[in-house]
Amino acid sequence: MEYWDIYDNERNKTGKIVARSNRDSLSIDENHIAVHIAIFNSNGEMLLQQRSLSKLDDPGKWDFSSRGSILMGETSQDGAHRETLEELGIDLDFNNVEPIFTMKFPNTFDDFYIIEKDIDINDIVIQKEELESVMWADLDKIIELINNDMFAINKIDFMKHIFELYLDNKK
Repeated sequence: MEYWDIYDNERNKTGKIVARSNRDSLSIDENHIAVHIAIFNSNGEMLLQQRSLSKLDDPGKWDFSSRGSILMGETSQDGAHRETLEELGIDLDFNNVEPIFTMKFPNTFDDFYIIEKDIDINDIVIQKEELESVMWADLDKIIELINNDMFAINKIDFMKHIFELYLDNKK
């Protein structure tokens, strides 16, 4: 059973804890934190994961390199590290990494991380309960996936923005 710390709308911990299975019970001013990790290689391609067909959210769709909710007692960086290690078998250091931006959704603060790391796709150990597959993809491939309703996020402009942020951070 996963448990989440609950935050108010200003992202202050409330002291309340909720089981993930009770996430629908959160009031409008109760939130948890989720992380999205975009791993880019030096060719400007993003590592994508294909979500398991058994997932409740976006089954079988392609998505960021890693994503998930942080657990009780974790920081955003702790959660980003754990999710990447669990889902992909990649041990990345998030100690001095801040989210590139945060988006507020109903009941969730979503922290987005952008990391550059050349990873041999054959070295990735996917967590079968979470993922079907992984691949490197450029922006054109991601747009094709979005247009075919095969990507978890269906906003082309948003994905273009992620690639722009990656390129801006390289400068």
